Amino acid sequence: MSDYFEIQVTSQQTSSHRRVSPQWTLLYLRERIELFTGIPPQSQQLLHFTNSTSTSPIDLTAKFNSDATTLKDIDLSESSRIHVNDTRPLEEQYHEDEDSTEYFELKDEDYDKLTNSVRHWKRENKLGRFNSDLVQSQSDQLSKEKQLAETLTIGARFRTMDKEGTNERRGVIAYVGAVPQIEESTTWVGVKFDEPVGKNDGSIKGERYFDCQMGYGGFLKPSVVEMGDFEEVDIFGDLSDDDDEI
Repeated sequence: MSDYFEIQVTSQQTSSHRRVSPQWTLLYLRERIELFTGIPPQSQQLLHFTNSTSTSPIDLTAKFNSDATTLKDIDLSESSRIHVNDTRPLEEQYHEDEDSTEYFELKDEDYDKLTNSVRHWKRENKLGRFNSDLVQSQSDQLSKEKQLAETLTIGARFRTMDKEGTNERRGVIAYVGAVPQIEESTTWVGVKFDEPVGKNDGSIKGERYFDCQMGYGGFLKPSVVEMGDFEEVDIFGDLSDDDDEI
């Protein structure tokens, strides 16, 4: 391995240093060059620059007609640079910035007929939209939410409780209707909380539905909104008359 030395190999799209042996034939060098340039051996024009400052290359393709010629015969050295030109027509050359790949497209009706697809598996196991009971339940819930929304009044007081029934939040109903930025099929209730326990300022993804301070706004489903004469939360309500420091 002591006779190996390093040369620079360049092309229109690559530049690298490669270890070569004087015993390699010109054909073997071409085959190795194809691996990292993508240029077939028969389409390579090899230009030999004897050193880094050389501006007059030797055309190895024209000078040496035999592929049996060794690198020793062409006097390569560690200061050599081999530049590879692609002699193929431009339309046959590979360009990294051009994607000519033809992608396979499967029509939906053909995909629906496959028996080894995710859709088929979901259908067989009655999951998602293939679960008729779930679909019906979701449809019924949407109808219920819409009916409840019709009973709510903008400007009215409300309260909402968490699932455990231990955390109560109160405020004013500020909007009732669709909010496609959250979910298109559901009717939502926009609310202004008495305290900063919300998540927004009455807007969602740049679309404004009502105005309030940041952190005081929220959007709830009608089923968790209880409209009624609920007094505004007094954050100082727990202080006794004797308390003179806050």
